[in-house]
Amino acid sequence: MSSPIAKNTFAQNRFSRNNLSRFIMSALLVVIAAGCSNNAADATSNTSIVNNTDAKTSTSNASADSDAAVVKALQANLNTSGIEENIISAVPTDMDGIYWVTAEGLPSFFTDKSGKHIIQGQIIAVGEALPVDISAALVASTAQEALKAVDKKDMVIYPAIGETKSVVYAFTDADCGYCRKLHEEMDDINARGIEVRYLAWPRSQESVPKMEAIWCSQDRKAA
Repeated sequence: MSSPIAKNTFAQNRFSRNNLSRFIMSALLVVIAAGCSNNAADATSNTSIVNNTDAKTSTSNASADSDAAVVKALQANLNTSGIEENIISAVPTDMDGIYWVTAEGLPSFFTDKSGKHIIQGQIIAVGEALPVDISAALVASTAQEALKAVDKKDMVIYPAIGETKSVVYAFTDADCGYCRKLHEEMDDINARGIEVRYLAWPRSQESVPKMEAIWCSQDRKAA
């Protein structure tokens, strides 16, 4: 039986193929590790920046908004540097000359109009009543579409009682204390009309066998 838990084979192949994947993914892992540390609250305390999705950048039709010239320029520059990445789109942001790039198998990043620079991290717009992360709406839209594409057979689902008012996706690990605390409240959460969908997210190599056993069992809830 094949396991629904990713084995990172695809990522490992990309790491060996080029430096850009290795660099970007390494930076992403640092961010994830920081978010899981005991100081995670400090990193996300300014929710007006982190969670603000009121950026003017449109998410309704990102592919149509993509600038073909920027995609072509970035692709050419990557190829010149011996980097084999397929660029999907480059959408203009609220910052003049800066574009939000989507590429196959990589976290999104910023580039300039010439496609010669790759920029990681947040760009915050100030000068209004609240600071705005100019990529927040795009990131949120991308995440929502990715979650919608996950097959329900790869989840453990606790349906809402009565009318479903909201759906929560939880990346869970059986060895995670906070995940257990959430699970203790499941009956109350479901009673409030909230459906919870678990996705396997082992946080360490030691958790993988246990998570595989749960996801490959006949009764995942019981497991």
